[in-house]
Amino acid sequence: MFEQYTQDGKLLIRKVLPYQLYDMTGLARWFEEMSSQGLILDHFGIRSAIFYQDKPAPGVRYRLEPHTASWDNSLDYDRNEAYAQSGWEYVTNIDPYYYVYRANDPEAEELHTDPITQGYVFERYIRNHVRSFFIGYGILFFPTLAAIFSGLAGRMEARRIAEFIVQLAEHPASALSTLLAAAWG
Repeated sequence: MFEQYTQDGKLLIRKVLPYQLYDMTGLARWFEEMSSQGLILDHFGIRSAIFYQDKPAPGVRYRLEPHTASWDNSLDYDRNEAYAQSGWEYVTNIDPYYYVYRANDPEAEELHTDPITQGYVFERYIRNHVRSFFIGYGILFFPTLAAIFSGLAGRMEARRIAEFIVQLAEHPASALSTLLAAAWG
């Protein structure tokens, strides 16, 4: 593996994420722990964070701000300016989930002091990602299911197809064995 450096010559160090991407608090705490060890977050790779080596920075805080629109992850420069005036700098993006902000001053005001307003942001975030999940898998699942049933229709009579659908709802594991038996039987 080759070494990579920042534009100002600092060595970049890749670390695998020890938390799932949905664990915002865990990720923020991990970034803070890394900063206290002298590893400052630079950007993200695939399931990894890339840090640069610097002097330890205890007291540095990180916060993750959810993307609210799954189709538009562009930066909101007005929001970044407002956060910068409060002592928070934009660090990087974890696509398609979060923007990452850092406060070098331990006394900097929190990004969100109103949990109700923050709840609206998370509600939109969850709704958009759940919708994207179901649309994406629906596009894959339903044509596959249609192809299976159209291929099996010649081998299975209508009564057995209806029985299979009921079996699928009540006992998915046994329904799979019925499907496999019909496909190769």
